[in-house]
Amino acid sequence: MGSSYKTTDIQITQAIRRFEEENEKVNCFKHELEKYIQAKLLFENASNRFFDFLCSLNDSSTWSQQQKLIQTNHEISRSSTEHIRQLQGQIALTLNTAMNYCISMQAHVHNQKEAQRGHDKKIRQYQSSIKHKDQAKIDQDKNELDQLRSALDLANDDIRQELPKFHQNLQNQFIEIIKDVFYINGKFYKKTYKSYSRLIKSFRGDVSIDGHKIGNDSKSDMYSSISDYHTKKERSSTLTRAIKRPDYKVLHRARVIHDYKAENNDELNLTKDTVISVISWENEDDNVCDNGWKYAQKFDGTIGLFPVNFATRIYENEEQRE
Repeated sequence: MGSSYKTTDIQITQAIRRFEEENEKVNCFKHELEKYIQAKLLFENASNRFFDFLCSLNDSSTWSQQQKLIQTNHEISRSSTEHIRQLQGQIALTLNTAMNYCISMQAHVHNQKEAQRGHDKKIRQYQSSIKHKDQAKIDQDKNELDQLRSALDLANDDIRQELPKFHQNLQNQFIEIIKDVFYINGKFYKKTYKSYSRLIKSFRGDVSIDGHKIGNDSKSDMYSSISDYHTKKERSSTLTRAIKRPDYKVLHRARVIHDYKAENNDELNLTKDTVISVISWENEDDNVCDNGWKYAQKFDGTIGLFPVNFATRIYENEEQRE
């Protein structure tokens, strides 16, 4: 039998180590999911307190949008509660399936380790009998060792067959968990976006204390930062200088495909099916505008900004046909 007491199969040892790593990964994910849900609950509570207080700053007698604001706040709060419930339910269900695979595989690993320990122990007993030259004990230990060796071979074969299936099943569950998390979150954020969009749409045309009129949804909604405010001021300054000097070049012509009513002094009024010239200032510092906007000149010489999705470029072959 050789001088070594250990007869461990290195491949089996590596396979078991891989299982233990994956089992640990499942347990770590369970812990991280619990922390994530807890953080979501804490944020939901803080968010509810903040927005409830925000809604209490005004009342329906002084602002016509107050009831719409309260209604939207309650709607988003319900969506958030449902979102967390789905995360707890659906993800936990898939995770439980993954954990059941681990428990089942753990039984195979336990059987292999028990067979390995019994086999190695009997080897030590057998070699001790040989040293003491106890023939009866040698024969008995040899017979038992052969049986234990057969049991170990079966346990090792079991690991070789079951571990690849376990790994594939576990990977499938991980994929389902990833898909579920993004699907549930995506559904929630999409629903929340729609709620906010409807609320902002109801604000349209409403005037704040400083007299600023909130724009429509097609125009980046509203100026939401100090940097946006300065960008707007630079745009207005550029427009003022544009009227006084012709230092620009025409990039191409474009046909207006939707009517557009200017909401600020530096914007153009557009009429469907009219043609405009898209321009660029020779001084690059003057080409300051928000994403989705460009400078253009109308037929009457008026220069200003327009939303690019309200016009389509006219190419040379189209001009020739005209």
